[in-house]
Amino acid sequence: MGTTALGIMLVFVGLEWGFAWFNGRTWYRFEDGLSNLGCALLSMVAHVFFLWGFVSVYSQVHQSVSVSIPWFLQWGIGLVFTDLIYYWVHRLSHGCWLLWAIHVVHHQSERFNLSVGTRHGILWPLVLLPFYLPLAWLVSPAVLLICLLFHSVFQVLIHVEWVKSLPYLEGILVTPSLHRVHHARNPGYLDRNFGGTFIVWDSLFGTKKGEDEACIFGLTKPMTSWNPVEANYFGFRELIRNLRKFPGHRWSMTFSPPGWRPGGVQKMKPSLKRPEFALTLSMRDRALFVFLVILGAAAAFALFQAVGFKSFQPI
Repeated sequence: MGTTALGIMLVFVGLEWGFAWFNGRTWYRFEDGLSNLGCALLSMVAHVFFLWGFVSVYSQVHQSVSVSIPWFLQWGIGLVFTDLIYYWVHRLSHGCWLLWAIHVVHHQSERFNLSVGTRHGILWPLVLLPFYLPLAWLVSPAVLLICLLFHSVFQVLIHVEWVKSLPYLEGILVTPSLHRVHHARNPGYLDRNFGGTFIVWDSLFGTKKGEDEACIFGLTKPMTSWNPVEANYFGFRELIRNLRKFPGHRWSMTFSPPGWRPGGVQKMKPSLKRPEFALTLSMRDRALFVFLVILGAAAAFALFQAVGFKSFQPI
């Protein structure tokens, strides 16, 4: 998520959090909310740099190989194919332990609210953005960026508990209900609903699942820390720990689905007990969060002061 999308969404997070607090709703937990925003700020800094580099490359490729097509086709291709690419990269990140170590940051919260939608790993843009390069053949950098911004904002807005089922939309769009299923660790909900904006991809490729029981959010093996820095290496630590257990299967395990075990060894199973782990945000973590706020704001401001939006102009 870029700085523009994050800035827009922080306003909505504040409104939802305030509404929940005034009305006694349990959508937010203070420590969890700060952890989500800390992860968001870390990823924002990384995303600014990754996006700047990606757009520079994308612009050069577009200049070299682009085919002129009508503007409405550019927009249609941009909106549809950015989401189709997201679907497959997202699905792959749930099916490859190495990529899951990067994406798992987004799934660590045991709440479901707008702040969760802003929570991403710092390396996630490095995984996702290169797959958009083929679109340079038909879609200009400006159109691509606006499409990505639209999808980013939409994907945050579906992280809410207070919107129930929307049956008239659920044949086309990813709704909050469908995305709650994606974040749940109920056995029947695992690895479902990978679409970012359009649910049609899940319908076409057999991964769609409706919400037919209460969702239990979070990981099958929870991370017992609110530290946003630890959140980003938690997945790699778990992968390395398991690789050491099975040294003869390192390549197989690295590129197999999370929880994979060699033949004859029982696969990891999810627990349905919701572990509301009784941790409080330490002074160290509070200080770290404040530091990340300052660092994120300063880094984004300095970078955009230095490069402006020159790299984001269409060729």
